[in-house]
Amino acid sequence: MWLTQTDESRPAIVTDTGERLFELIGADEKLGSSKLQSLALSVIPAGKHSAAHYHKASAEVLYILQGSGELHVDENKYSVETGNVILLEPNEVHSLYNKSDEYDLKLLAITAPPWRASDAYAVD
Repeated sequence: MWLTQTDESRPAIVTDTGERLFELIGADEKLGSSKLQSLALSVIPAGKHSAAHYHKASAEVLYILQGSGELHVDENKYSVETGNVILLEPNEVHSLYNKSDEYDLKLLAITAPPWRASDAYAVD
């Protein structure tokens, strides 16, 4: 069993594009040593976006907690909003844009198998 707390005041991974990532459950011992999936809270500030990337091994589920934006998947664009649940299969290039000028876009990202930096491939 693993118990943790979402807390946006704790240190985050801050990407070059301004996204703040809070790892909650993962393969690392400090994240519960999960063997099957990982969970992260992502906060994309107003006007910012996540970097375009894909995973070769992992599928990713995004659950939009707050806000709205535009999800780019391969060559397609989709409007997303609070309550949407998205499944991204391996090898789908994706990025998420917060189109708001005022509000953060918050989402949970569930990855199976667990997220590993070695399975995140950046796309220019």
